Amino acid sequence: MTSQLEMPLAKPRVGMVDVKTLTDYLRGCNDWQHASELISLFYLPDDESGRRFIRRVADIAAPEIISGQKGYRHIYHATDDEINHCANALESQARKMHERAIAIRKRKHYENK
Repeated sequence: MTSQLEMPLAKPRVGMVDVKTLTDYLRGCNDWQHASELISLFYLPDDESGRRFIRRVADIAAPEIISGQKGYRHIYHATDDEINHCANALESQARKMHERAIAIRKRKHYENK
């Protein structure tokens, strides 16, 4: 039996209509929404490609949309603690990425000596 290689499908492009759809939908929700709930809004497969699409839309929709372990939420409904938690997580990620970039440059510098 031969197996067929899975070819990645072209990733859907995010348009401003998608951003407005997500923003308007979350503005109408008073609670956090999981990616799987939002995937159905866009008729996407409930898999990693669908979750990546939702993340891209939410990134473009920032700062209107915040995200976290609970899912996605419109900032209009978010508490100060939820907003701070989201911002702190993003700042922590940024610090880690910055430290990694510095380490990479240092490693290359030492290699050239």
